[in-house]
Order: sequence, then C-alpha cells, then structure tokens
Amino acid sequence: MAAIGGPSLQTIETSLAQFQQNVQKRSVSEENVLRAYLSMQGRCKAMAEQIRKESQSLLASRGESALAVIAEKTHDIDRIESALKNCFHSICTYYPTINIPEESKNVSRKMVSTRSPLRLPEGYGSCREISGDGNCFFTSFAVRLLETHIDSMDALIAQVRSKRVDVPGLQDAVENILIGLQHNPGMLESVFQDNHKMYLLVRFLREVAYQSMRSSPDREIIQIQLMADFPEKDLASKDYEGILQECVMQMGTDATEAVMGQLCSIFSLPVMVINQDGAAYTREIGSISQTSTQAVLIRKDRHYFIAYEADRVQVPVAQDRVGPMHVKVHYVAAAGETLYVRGNIYPLNWEKGHRLESVDGVTWEAKIPVLRGSEVEYKLLLNDQIWEDGENHRGRCGMEPVVPRFSGKSVIVEAHCVLPEGKILYVRGGKTPLTWDKGIPLYSMDQRTWQGSFSIAADERVEYKFLIDDAVWEIGENHRWEEGKTVYPSFS
Repeated sequence: MAAIGGPSLQTIETSLAQFQQNVQKRSVSEENVLRAYLSMQGRCKAMAEQIRKESQSLLASRGESALAVIAEKTHDIDRIESALKNCFHSICTYYPTINIPEESKNVSRKMVSTRSPLRLPEGYGSCREISGDGNCFFTSFAVRLLETHIDSMDALIAQVRSKRVDVPGLQDAVENILIGLQHNPGMLESVFQDNHKMYLLVRFLREVAYQSMRSSPDREIIQIQLMADFPEKDLASKDYEGILQECVMQMGTDATEAVMGQLCSIFSLPVMVINQDGAAYTREIGSISQTSTQAVLIRKDRHYFIAYEADRVQVPVAQDRVGPMHVKVHYVAAAGETLYVRGNIYPLNWEKGHRLESVDGVTWEAKIPVLRGSEVEYKLLLNDQIWEDGENHRGRCGMEPVVPRFSGKSVIVEAHCVLPEGKILYVRGGKTPLTWDKGIPLYSMDQRTWQGSFSIAADERVEYKFLIDDAVWEIGENHRWEEGKTVYPSFS
C-alpha cells in the first residue's frame, strides 16, 4: 500500500488516491489498512498545521496583501481534509468491522447533535442537526429507525437479517450494533455519537435501497427519476446498474425521493420532509398507518434536521424505559448567578447548558428524562460560562447531591460530626452570603460529612461557625476558611 512519501500537497493527494483505490479493491489486510490510514492521517495533520503556520507568518509580515495567498492555502487544507474524509468513507464501506480509534475518526463534528440552530415549525419543540456530508438523509433515517425500534429491537434485527447485502461483514456489523442496543438501550445516544457506527448504518441503508431498486419491476421509471435528479452527472452513457452505483451506492451522494421511497417502504417508516431551502413546501413519502410513526425532517441549507413534537423532551421510547436524572446541588449564589448543567446524555450536551432551578436559595435542582441504565457524565457551570473544578460527575439516573467549587469564585465549607437523627448542621459567617444573624443549612453527604458551597471569592478572609438546627452554637473560636480544610465542631 502506498504511503505518503513527502511533504508536498501533490504527493499527499496522490498517496491518498492510491490508498483509496487499494481499499476499494480489498487487496490489503484490515491490519495494514488501519496502520496505513493512521500513518497518513498523522502526516495530513502535520501538513495542515504547517500550512496554517505559514499563513499566520504571511499575515504577520505582509498584512492584507497576503490574503489572497492565505485563501489559497486554506483551500489546500480543505483539499487535504476532503481527501482524507473520502478515505475514511471507503474504509467504512469496504472494511465495515475495522476498529478505528476514537481520536482518529476524521469527522470534524458529531453527525448527530442536540442543538437547535433553526426556527422550528409550529408544533415542534426540538430537533437534531445532522452533519451536511451528503449522507444526511440516510443518517436522519437511521436515527429515527433506531429511536422508533428501541423497544422492539428484535423486529428490526429480524429485518436486517432478511436483507440481501453484498458487502462482506456489513450485515453482521449492523446486527451487532442492534444486539448491543437490545441488551442496553441506554447506549442509544452513544451510538448516535459514534461516527463509525453511524457510517455502518448509512452504508447498510444504501445497500438495502440499491438491492431493492436493482430488482424493482419499475426500473425504467426509477432510471428516469434518477437521471432527472442528477443532471450534473453523466448518466446517459451508463446502464441501469451503473446509474444505481453512481446515484445510490456512492457515499456522500444525496438521497433523492426515489431512494427515500424505497427505504420508507422497506422499513415501514414514512417520512415527512419540510423544505426550508428556497420555496417552502412539505412532502410526505411513504404510507402512514394508524400504528406507524412518522419521521419528520426539515431540509435547510441542503442538509437535514430531525424535528420532534413540542411535547417530546427526549428521544421517543416507551415510558418504562425512561427515568429522571435528578441533579441536586448545594450552592448559595450571589445576585445574578444561575447554575447550569451539561452532559453526555440526550437531552443534555456539552455545547449548551440546561438551567437548574433554585428551590430555596440553597438547593438547585433539575429532573432530566434519560434512558434508564444510561451511564451519565455531567458537569456544572456558573451562568453557563464558568466550569466547576474537578472531574466530571458520573453515575446513573439517581444522583448524589453535588457541592461544586468554581475556582476563584466560591468556597466550600466542610464539617465532620455525627448529629442525632433529624438534626441539621447550619453555618453562619461574616462574608455575604453568610451572615451572623441567620444560618444556612449544609448538605449531609454521609453519616458524618456536611458540606456547603458559597459564592465568596476564595482570596477573601472568611470567618464562620457551625450550629445545630441553627440554634445551638458550637464551642470555641470562629473558624477561618482555608482551601481543603475540614472542621470537627464540638457542641458539648
């Protein structure tokens, strides 16, 4: 297999093209494909970084006169990244079971995002953005197919097993994804965020549509439709098989209504497309029965968003599969401060926080619906801007109370003492929001540990003292706050 032989852009492009040809011929072992891909990816990244540094140097030395050259160099980076992505597509197509390390997947952003960057039609409250890579309809269809079958995965597995697929290993790889979800439906969102698994599903859907159209009695109608849908392609010289290869099988080629109709019919999942590109229109594809679920897709800027009805706050699954993720936080905020949470499980994400509600000026809470059994990872932010210190919090639906610290913005007070059942430890102090007139209750973290987080600059001198039920003072002098200090108060 060819390797990148030098630093020139032409050499890299030639090597990537040769690599892609070898992948498509399946003439190299899986191990060697992976080794060669990782090696070339490293060299492509080095080349892109070199071009960026040259551009920065030109801008610093020549100013605006260098903009044209910089634009050309930026185009060179785009060429490298596009060629590398094409190689990744080919690997996913012809080596569907290859295990590409997470950090080496050449996708600049996740294919499925929980952001809502467009105005939703009336009646819809949220959406998923699908990366506009030419496969976006297939990705959207795959997401809705999994969502609607999360409680009946055995039926979808049976459908997958019944389909004819010519690509070696592809059918087994897709079946393994579905079996994994059957045993652990809480991993649904992680599948959406795994680009390799999503590409396998996309490749499988293309193969299924291709095989169905290949054996269709309406070949002439399909051929006319595809030729009309792709006027930019030279299809007149190709036979029906060649047209299908060009318009259906090729990764990165947008799905036409003919292809959509095949998939809707095969999987009994009708689609409604709401177009927001140019003249607005709505088109329904596939037959809707009383028992079927419809996938609603919004097409904007030449790619798709999945729309969810306004009363849906999570991916649609059976209610007994959904449980509340209860986030409970002790934080006494200053005026204008609000707590937010971000995380890895839908409807949370790492890009924009979910606001917590202040219950009593001390406790902040949020109850967020997630799939039961989900491995949740999350973190708190102050005003959705300042991250809390420390590692991410981890757990399942039921969460332990959290006492966050925001570096330079807050202090944590901790005491160790065992109180009679029903008694609560309070703290009073001399820095707002603490006062000497009225105490603030602390969280009981276990049988003897009490903690509280307060919006006080960490460099300020903070004096404080503990009370039982805000009535019985501890014995001794006031405490002065120190980082990591634990107090052992005595009340007798």
